[in-house]
Amino acid sequence: MNPISELETDTSKKFIANRNTGRWVIADRLDDRVIEQISKPAGNIETFTGTSLVVLNTGRTCNLRCKYCHVGELKKQNEDMPIEVGKKAIDRV
Repeated sequence: MNPISELETDTSKKFIANRNTGRWVIADRLDDRVIEQISKPAGNIETFTGTSLVVLNTGRTCNLRCKYCHVGELKKQNEDMPIEVGKKAIDRV
């Protein structure tokens, strides 16, 4: 399986990533220079076990135009999470 993948963006640029190294770039096109740049090992990477990222969605409003939006019409609802609920969620992490 090819470790390099390309994703189209809303602009003329592409998101190009190497699954083996975890490196990525935003570039006009995939060429030898880009492949070389994202194929270099990232260096010493410490192994981490546990939660590395927590995303707390505090509202449904969105100004992006993702082609395959999973939120759909819900993003037009102007409903925000109450501050106290957000604080409780952060305290649980």
